[in-house]
Amino acid sequence: MAAKKDKGGIESLRTDVQALSEAFFSFREAMLADAAVTQSEQRKGGASGGFTAPAGADIDGAASMLAALGQPQRLRIVMLLAEEPTSVPIMVEKLGLKTTGAAYHHLNVLTNTGIVEQPQRGTFALTASASGKVEALLTAVLGNAESGKKRKK
Repeated sequence: MAAKKDKGGIESLRTDVQALSEAFFSFREAMLADAAVTQSEQRKGGASGGFTAPAGADIDGAASMLAALGQPQRLRIVMLLAEEPTSVPIMVEKLGLKTTGAAYHHLNVLTNTGIVEQPQRGTFALTASASGKVEALLTAVLGNAESGKKRKK
């Protein structure tokens, strides 16, 4: 019976990783297409612009945030917390985590990157500074998830 649970859990993780991978490739393709259009417009003397990193951008912090959100269970936790502050037992129940220890492990990573905070004992929430960034990132990535499913590996 434990083997069936493990196999189901592994299959669920594979599905989640595949969906995240597809969303990433879709997002990447959209960004490359936008960059090509921008370069074409600039060559023709059209609009200047494109993405310009803000002066003094925290590249290491951005990389840490992306790495933290790149794990499926942490992404699920962030999406749950985006709805409302939540306690660990509720996270374990809603997300199917096996133990509260697993939840705290993921919350520790998210807290260390400044995405999640613990405003009161036992309850976790997205930080105000990360809320907008996470929302924009998830909208960009998950908004393209449908078109990403067409990509075959």
